[in-house]
Amino acid sequence: MSKEKEAKPLGIRVTKDGGLFIHPAADTSEGSSIRIPQVSTALGVGFGDEISDADREFAASREPVAHFLTFNMAADVFDKWFIVDDPTSEGGDPKIDEAVQNALTVLNAKQILTKALEYERIYGWSLLVGSFSDVNDVQNLEKPLREGSQLLQLAAYPKPKVQVWTKDEDENSEKFGEAVVYKIERGAGAFLYVHYSRCQLVKTRTSGKGVLDPIWDDLTCGRNIRWGASQWMYRTGGGFPVIKFPPGTTKEKLEEWIDSNAFANLMARTYIGITGDMDFKFEGAQGRALDPQPFFHTNLEQIAAGSGVPEPILRGAQAGALTGSEVNQQQYYKVISRIQASLEPTIRWIVDHMYAAGQIKGLGSSIADTLPAKVRRWIKHDVQPKLESLTYKIEWVSAFELTELDEANAELLKERANETRLQYMTIDEVRKMNELEPLPNGEGASLQKKQPSPIEFMEQGDSFLVTEIGKRSKSNTSSGQSKAEA
Repeated sequence: MSKEKEAKPLGIRVTKDGGLFIHPAADTSEGSSIRIPQVSTALGVGFGDEISDADREFAASREPVAHFLTFNMAADVFDKWFIVDDPTSEGGDPKIDEAVQNALTVLNAKQILTKALEYERIYGWSLLVGSFSDVNDVQNLEKPLREGSQLLQLAAYPKPKVQVWTKDEDENSEKFGEAVVYKIERGAGAFLYVHYSRCQLVKTRTSGKGVLDPIWDDLTCGRNIRWGASQWMYRTGGGFPVIKFPPGTTKEKLEEWIDSNAFANLMARTYIGITGDMDFKFEGAQGRALDPQPFFHTNLEQIAAGSGVPEPILRGAQAGALTGSEVNQQQYYKVISRIQASLEPTIRWIVDHMYAAGQIKGLGSSIADTLPAKVRRWIKHDVQPKLESLTYKIEWVSAFELTELDEANAELLKERANETRLQYMTIDEVRKMNELEPLPNGEGASLQKKQPSPIEFMEQGDSFLVTEIGKRSKSNTSSGQSKAEA
């Protein structure tokens, strides 16, 4: 075989405007990995590459699905908020919730917790730091929190701004190997050194990874699909331009053409003059528009599997879809509910500290509560119940709402159930099940009509049904005869 016919290595150059030039040369290809497209492909991280915190922040800010999974879902978790109740009192005590909510409002807790969760979902964890009344100088924040100190302020810090400064090195300690003091970057070169007792680690997943990590490659592909579709629509509408340079074109001449930007903005609306042996045409779709929807669908399927969020929710189609829309919302709010449950230790950390400092009145009970007012004013604050005896429950307000039709159907089923109960229960018993007061003067204390219960009906079987049919038939016949005689 002659040297002229031997295969030569191909040199490939990827230009900033998305072009691809191929030329026989001895150098190796610069390569073209699947990347988050950039202002000329320099931001983001490559497909399968290691993810940095800067990449996570970039995706959460610029990628719509990533933004939804971080910022929007954090807002949904705290949207309807929660109530605090005493599990020992029947029917709950609204005064307890009112006292807690007033204290949380002073701390701006809802906004701070939402921000802490945003950071946690992007980076994997965040740190909630409390400012307490026992110190007035930031230099003393390294000291352990003094018991009973008032919680005056809350602040949330993302993982990139926090590092463990010192660890517990006592092998007999329960916190062996864990953080004792955190170093927190405040900006402008300022740092805080804070004892762990003044902080609460916000971490909803045991992996400690952000929610974007498991679906990162699919987010990258989705962004490339959208970028490619938009470029295709803008430049050609079908196919892509291919330029064939004449034989004998040197690598240096090709580089000169590339750097001159002569082919930097080729599209269907432009024209190009070709001289000599240079050839230009559109390849690929050849005038036919490709449908990108199947590619988007496959991409969202993988993201839905990795995040647990139904695909219609990710598309934002739940509001207009009639079939299965409630099912999708129910599935989505199950994910929200799991996040809420994992956040309860953080909320309890806030409430417990405020309660111990006497900032919340009404939670739990103490000996002083049972004494006359004249005596209570002489009692010291330390007779308040200890944190160990503080019992309360956190009830999240469900964000899932039924449609008007579903609510009407549910109400109809409830009324039918009440009608059935009245066959074997008193009116007052049914009213009690519906949280209503008994009727006055004992009017609801007796049965409306003595009938067997549903269980008795099933036990008697067909014999009861035959007997009832016979009675009603006989009654109707007698009634008919009486009318005829009349």
